[in-house]
Amino acid sequence: MEVKNIYNRAFALVAYGIVFFTNILYMFFNWENILNSDASSELLLAEQLNHEGTFISKNWFYSTELRVLNTQFVHKLSLFFFHDNWKYARCFSIAIFMLLILCVTVYIGNQLSSIEFGLWASVLMIAPVGKWYANNIIYFSYYVPHIVITLVSIALVLHISKSEANKKIALSFILGIFALVAGMGGIRQIMICYLPLIIAIIIDIIFKAIKNNTINKNQLFCQNGYIISGIIALLASGIGYIINHKLQYVYRFRSYEVMNWNRFDLSNMIKVFGDYLSLLGWNDETAVMGIGGLGNAAALLLMSLLIISVIIYVRNYDKYQQHEKIFGLFFLSAFIVMLICYSGISTYNESYWVPLIPITYLFVMLVIKKALLESELIVEIKRCVIAVVSAATVMCSISTMYYPYVSSVVQYGKDRMAMMQWVIDNDYNQVIAPFWDSNILTELTNGKIETWTVFKDLEIDRWLQVTAHDGTWPEGRVAVILEKAELTDLYDEAEMANYLVYEDDDFLVYDFDDVSLYQKILED
Repeated sequence: MEVKNIYNRAFALVAYGIVFFTNILYMFFNWENILNSDASSELLLAEQLNHEGTFISKNWFYSTELRVLNTQFVHKLSLFFFHDNWKYARCFSIAIFMLLILCVTVYIGNQLSSIEFGLWASVLMIAPVGKWYANNIIYFSYYVPHIVITLVSIALVLHISKSEANKKIALSFILGIFALVAGMGGIRQIMICYLPLIIAIIIDIIFKAIKNNTINKNQLFCQNGYIISGIIALLASGIGYIINHKLQYVYRFRSYEVMNWNRFDLSNMIKVFGDYLSLLGWNDETAVMGIGGLGNAAALLLMSLLIISVIIYVRNYDKYQQHEKIFGLFFLSAFIVMLICYSGISTYNESYWVPLIPITYLFVMLVIKKALLESELIVEIKRCVIAVVSAATVMCSISTMYYPYVSSVVQYGKDRMAMMQWVIDNDYNQVIAPFWDSNILTELTNGKIETWTVFKDLEIDRWLQVTAHDGTWPEGRVAVILEKAELTDLYDEAEMANYLVYEDDDFLVYDFDDVSLYQKILED
């Protein structure tokens, strides 16, 4: 190995280490400020799985995905080591997830370019560039499994194309098993990975056929193996999804099959596209002048860099190597598939774009690296370009970390935490609350407070809690948390006032010796 490469790897690892420990320290000191019930439910599920001694539970209300190959493996381990301190468990989990991201990014980076490329990409992968990315990847790791599965799957396809016959068979088998298990989790992984992959491969075949006026069948099926790999991955994940459909009758989760298509709306498509770009560091509700303003200026630079990269890639498509063509087409195909789906389905928020961001990073890095290497610009200017992009990334990350409460993810911020601290200080062991106020309490108290997640009319919310809560209410003293914004003429306020123990601008907390007292008020 050249001395230059050794230094390059060393600098990349140092940079990775700085971001790695910054993220852990940020979580450690801001844990209470940035929690939300979605994230806390991951630890609650892991605790339930440890109690049962399993990896999938029949006694849990899952969300829209069955957690097959997912975060529960890491969180189970974290709670095993830190059962009495869930804050430490959370920090331990994100450390493992960031190391996992490092490993898979180096793997795909090596398939795309080099180990050094993968190491530098991994630094970007764990940078909290945007608020949704920071929350769903770095601090709460919700989409880490989706990203890992996608990166490993694409890396395997690229690896297979470069391998000898015997190795192709072994790697194809691994790809098939991996895709099968991924598909068992639900339709999402097929949509964000395996469908765009086969589309990218087919587009490349069409481009070659147009250029050569024929299709080279030997090259198509024997030499590079892309089409075979793509078919294996898609079929295996499809079989996994069929299994997932059957598992609906065994495990409790909501299927995407209940979603409907909306009418085609071009303006909504443009909005959804804007949501995707905003994930590159744009933070709303920040002052024009100040850290937030500088962060948004940096975000605009990164957005521009992405658009420029797409233009460069399309204009110079024939100059790229085969594996670079496939990866670039995969990125564009995944983007188009997601854009169509997210702008057309009935349930959507901008966080759905998060799994595409690491692919975006790799694509931009690949295009810019190739453009700079082939450019006739002097070395100093090339270094200046890299420095400006790096500075923009750092500025976006600082802007994201500067204000820990993410209003679009969790409302009320400090008020919610003040209310919860009051509940904790008053020694409640059982709490009835809406979703965004429930699971957080369990994590904050290291599992000591048991929470029932309900709708405002006391109907159990069959979403991210144990199934035992459906039909079984707390026995003895219980706190009932209500959000003022959700209140209607649900009950007699005068009668409820007798049980009111806490009130602020956003929340009400009631104390009942028995839940039946609250039920009676609702019935009257």
